[in-house]
Amino acid sequence: MEEQPLILITGANGQLGQAFRFLQGAYKDAELIFMDRSQLDITNAKQCRKALETLLPDIVINCAAYTNVEKAEEEVDVAMLQNGTAPAFLAVACSLTDTRLIHFSTDYVFDGSASKGYLENDPTGPLSSYGQSKLAGERGVISAGGDFWIFRIAWLYSPFGHNFYKTMLRLANEKPELSVVSDQFSSPTNALVLASDILKTCSKTLHDETFELPAGVYHYAHQGQTSWHGFATEILRQNGLKTPVLAVDSEAFPTKAKRPKSSILDASLFYHSVGIEPITWEQALTECNEINAQIQTQYT
Repeated sequence: MEEQPLILITGANGQLGQAFRFLQGAYKDAELIFMDRSQLDITNAKQCRKALETLLPDIVINCAAYTNVEKAEEEVDVAMLQNGTAPAFLAVACSLTDTRLIHFSTDYVFDGSASKGYLENDPTGPLSSYGQSKLAGERGVISAGGDFWIFRIAWLYSPFGHNFYKTMLRLANEKPELSVVSDQFSSPTNALVLASDILKTCSKTLHDETFELPAGVYHYAHQGQTSWHGFATEILRQNGLKTPVLAVDSEAFPTKAKRPKSSILDASLFYHSVGIEPITWEQALTECNEINAQIQTQYT
């Protein structure tokens, strides 16, 4: 019997790692191994190399990251270590073991001044320490010289971890009204749909000899765009919550980290290259609500 391909997923306890774990039972095209930081700290180059040489996975999906945008302004060195330096350690280990690396970056590598959706080769210009650390990570992965796919994503949410989606659902049940920023625009990304599409892409590269997605940077986003206010309004509408959502300018919520005004990612290259049909961000939200309802039912 032919040995099944192996996919190693780092950062297993983070939001995206949990999304992949949720899909594990239904995925039959490879064995998935999950490692959290206690099992593999990617800021340790020796640990990266040892793990790759021991397991010899076909693909590594790196979900380990520093994700607190605000705190990154205070913990600049920590954010740079985890988002900038560590991915390079992992990429070097992957290169030495002939392993494909899938790494995730962010829309925050852009300054938000574009009048249309960002393409992969558009000039970067991060406004925050978080964005700078993620851009450094991209460059580290590229410079390692291995086989890699970097996916830039925006406004990630899911039923797992800490995110805008879960915060809005909680606050809508606690407060008489909500005030949400209406002058920042992108496309909210359902981590479960993202993880599913990444696994579909893995299946193609592992089992379809005619498929080849070249190494490089790709944008991943659902179709359409909205503001944080529009996203919050749709979250509440789909969940039957009547709490009023007031639209406010970003100046109403001063932050340490400067955010891009418009960080819409044009993901047409990915969808065209892989042959996956995109869905709208509203459809992706509906899917998240369905999964969230299933999860809540299990624990009540």
